[in-house]
Amino acid sequence: MKKALIIIAVLAAVALGLVLYSGICYSVSVTEREIGPYTMVLKKHIGSYYKTGSVFEEVGEVLGKKIDIKTLKGAGLYYDDPAKVKEEELRSECGFIVSSADLGKIGALDEGLFVRDFQKKVCATCEFPIKTYLSYMIGPSKVYPVLGEYLKGKTTDGDFGLEIYDMQEKKIIYCMPIKAEK
Repeated sequence: MKKALIIIAVLAAVALGLVLYSGICYSVSVTEREIGPYTMVLKKHIGSYYKTGSVFEEVGEVLGKKIDIKTLKGAGLYYDDPAKVKEEELRSECGFIVSSADLGKIGALDEGLFVRDFQKKVCATCEFPIKTYLSYMIGPSKVYPVLGEYLKGKTTDGDFGLEIYDMQEKKIIYCMPIKAEK
């Protein structure tokens, strides 16, 4: 019985340490800055935002293996508020930012992929570190309430939120396009 309690205590301590390391206590702040321009190769997804990982994998595989493009920044466009839209009806587009040098390699896309340009825009942004896989789940719960509060009284410029997954810098940049105040 004593061994079982020790094992449970150790497992609980490890789990707590993992959650803490993944960013649960990270402090989020909002800044306004220009984001873009970007060219993205994306694929549409309908359903839970938590199930977009396979879409990113699929797009990454096409870009990496079939077209020989190395991807260092993922991009997700999220159109619906999960608090207002049923999980099975959530709309998103997932993929990667590609460099202008790689655009010539792309050619005709199949497998439901398409190219979308994101013009330079002023965005309310928050950054969140990528420490573990849990960071992708903890980040939205930390960032979106802060962004939502910041955006009260501001006019958004688009019908989506953009998340940029910067693998080199090991951070997620959450972006909500806003109309610049005059």
